[in-house]
Amino acid sequence: MTNQTIAPPPANSRQQGRILVVDDDEEARYVYQAHLQEEGHAVACAATGGEALKLIEAEAFDLVITDLDMPEMNGFALIRYLVRLRPELPIFICTGVEMEAGLPEDVGEIVMGTLHKPVPCEQLSRAAVAWVR
Repeated sequence: MTNQTIAPPPANSRQQGRILVVDDDEEARYVYQAHLQEEGHAVACAATGGEALKLIEAEAFDLVITDLDMPEMNGFALIRYLVRLRPELPIFICTGVEMEAGLPEDVGEIVMGTLHKPVPCEQLSRAAVAWVR
């Protein structure tokens, strides 16, 4: 199983928020998790939308950062489920896919922002700081 419990931030940092990273790319999950933990956030990762939903049902998060192009359940389907489970939860899309037509209307009103891969660490940090409550 590729999902995991939340990894705590380093001992010398002040915990800022609990973030769920959803991406089928193992390297991307590792980089995002490592950087966000270094910034003081507790981070959990899921490789699929199904894993993400299990984590959301079991734990409270302050922010979700999700990829769009994933097997089994794409990011749009995940976002639609998340809105039903936790409508107040901020969601960011992190994708390598160009969205020339923009976001679907039902998702566009919910998503707080889109980060384009490869995501510079400073952009990831800004998104986390802006939306973690």
